[in-house]
Amino acid sequence: KEYLVSASACAIWVSHDIEQLAGLCQRRYELHQGVLRVC
Repeated sequence: KEYLVSASACAIWVSHDIEQLAGLCQRRYELHQGVLRVC
């Protein structure tokens, strides 16, 4: 499945130190301009 997540949710994941999601967040955030796409 694929999920679309806002940049604010991304920041929440980073603040909770979930390294996998944080890493995806920063990469996908840049690529999708504020929308995090997690597969």
